[in-house]
Amino acid sequence: MHSATPGREGARGEKTPARKEQLTGPSRRACVQVGPSEGSDRASRDSDLRQRDLRPGRVVVAFVSLLGTLLAGCLGAAPTPPKLIPQAKPPLLTPMAALPAPGSTAGAGKTPPAPSPTATIAAGTESPTLAVPTPINLYGQPGTLALAVERLGETQILAWPLGSPKPLILSDPGKEDRDPAFSPDGGTLAFASHRDGSWNIYTLDLLSGQVTRVTNSLDYDGHPTWSPDGKWLAYEHYAREHLAVCISPSSGGPPVWCDSDSVPDFSPAWSPLGRQIAFVSERDGKAELLAVNLDNLQESPIANTPGPDQESPAYSPDGKQLAYSVQKDGYHWVYVLNLSDPSPAPTLAGQGAQPAWSPNGQLLLTTYQNSPAGGYLQVSMAGQPSLGPTVLPVPGNLGGISWTAASLPNPLPGWLQSLQAPSTPSAMATLTAVGPMGGKLVPLNVNAPDPRLSSSVVDRFNNLRSEIRKEVGWDFLGTLDSAYVGLATPLPPTEELSWLRTGRSFAVSRDAAAKGWLEIVPDPVGQNQFWRLYVRTAAQDGTQGEPLHALPWDFQARSSGTPSEYDAGGAPLASIPQGYYADFTELAEELGWQRVPSDANWRDYYPGIRYWEFRITDGLDWMSAMNEILPPSEFLTPTPSSTPTPLPYWWGPRPTDTRWPTLPPY
Repeated sequence: MHSATPGREGARGEKTPARKEQLTGPSRRACVQVGPSEGSDRASRDSDLRQRDLRPGRVVVAFVSLLGTLLAGCLGAAPTPPKLIPQAKPPLLTPMAALPAPGSTAGAGKTPPAPSPTATIAAGTESPTLAVPTPINLYGQPGTLALAVERLGETQILAWPLGSPKPLILSDPGKEDRDPAFSPDGGTLAFASHRDGSWNIYTLDLLSGQVTRVTNSLDYDGHPTWSPDGKWLAYEHYAREHLAVCISPSSGGPPVWCDSDSVPDFSPAWSPLGRQIAFVSERDGKAELLAVNLDNLQESPIANTPGPDQESPAYSPDGKQLAYSVQKDGYHWVYVLNLSDPSPAPTLAGQGAQPAWSPNGQLLLTTYQNSPAGGYLQVSMAGQPSLGPTVLPVPGNLGGISWTAASLPNPLPGWLQSLQAPSTPSAMATLTAVGPMGGKLVPLNVNAPDPRLSSSVVDRFNNLRSEIRKEVGWDFLGTLDSAYVGLATPLPPTEELSWLRTGRSFAVSRDAAAKGWLEIVPDPVGQNQFWRLYVRTAAQDGTQGEPLHALPWDFQARSSGTPSEYDAGGAPLASIPQGYYADFTELAEELGWQRVPSDANWRDYYPGIRYWEFRITDGLDWMSAMNEILPPSEFLTPTPSSTPTPLPYWWGPRPTDTRWPTLPPY
């Protein structure tokens, strides 16, 4: 490397000027050659190094330093690195007030600072905002609600004057009244009832308490809806083969019209404009919304309502909008369709089912059933999706709602006051105390491999057996696939901790489904696949049960040879079966028996379907439930077994050495 001493000759014998600390320009090329002067300098430096007592570490340090100097010269860097002066970390964002205003002389003569970056949003790309809905005071709304509530196997109609702390009873328990619908003036209530031995339509005068029977047939009639003038009632009627929509005078009499479709039509809703009735029609394995024009009796699909099965149509008071519910992804959702301009997609109104409009059309009331023991009424602004609707808890299973602007007579008539006497609690839900070894296995008078259940649930099983026998006319629970399953009875590995071993669970007979006495309908809840069981009644004249409104599932379709049906674990039936059925699942849940969701692999593993299993846990886990009937030593003791391969010890067997390596196969 060239020396920085003045007068030193370079590689070509020319005089070179005194070099500065940093090489620049063409002189960089000299760093790749070693000149004569560099050799003499190196010799003198070597002699100096030999005279010193250098340790190996110092030699290495000196070599590294020399190498760094050579590299720095080649790269154009100064031999002595500059000192790094700590700088204050600049702020990420500069406040706008700290910057001089345009055209001002502040900071003149100085280099203006670089403007801080600011985030900008292009027009039309603003972030969406979610407005928090203002809570709606349902008690402060005008009018009266009518609710059909089922509790412990008994359905009755309640009237809830808005502003009152609790509802009033409108019908005696045990008469099976449901599907309430206020007349246009709010003075009369239409409803369906089984009070006379079969399902028919009735009207109740809210002032006098007089009940009038509108239809008179052994066949099923239900779900009434009023004409705008109050002179007619449309309803669903079972004509022995399928459901149909019929119209009768509200004062009573035979129907003046019934639709002649060959497919099930049900759940009618009469438009306030007067000349149209919307209803649900089961066609091609899908429930869709149709409307019949009363001027020419022509039926047509309601435009732009694609998607899953549609239920419960309800017109707004002005007849310009239609609300309906769908079941999607295991939940019920309510949509609103603008009938004045049906081309846009329906608007999502929120979660829930069975929509009902407020009398002024500004609010939408829906039901949400979170358990058989109770549910909620949800109210939100119509046409405005709400994640937090106002809720009103209701004890029992909700089976229909109606809202009128009219108020109940004040003071209450005598007939209505007499119904408000406190009722005696039903004995159907008697609970048994639970605890460690607090139960025992009790024999049942049923056909089962081991006909025993825990004493904690045996009374509730007998109640369920008695109630379903009363509803369907035959002993559905007289034969079971399983009751108690002892520890000595083998189960599949995935079911070793089955609740059937606790005596708190039972499995209905699957043979009933094979012989046509049981229909299984899919009923997903969230991410869980549940099933709803409908038991065919012994009497098929309308005195027991009611027609099905949904397609059952055919598990045997997985063996049809169609790949899609195999992958889906079956397929819906081609049509709704004829006849009358009782909802066993609903009755069982009201009496405390919980259904069991299917396993994740139920589509290709038949035992994982589990629609047949019901249980009562009373909040216990499996260990605690087992401890009711067995001491822990019996179900927690591990099964002794010898080790198949002896363990190697220094005094015991040792692996045999292989003398020759194993040859690969040829």
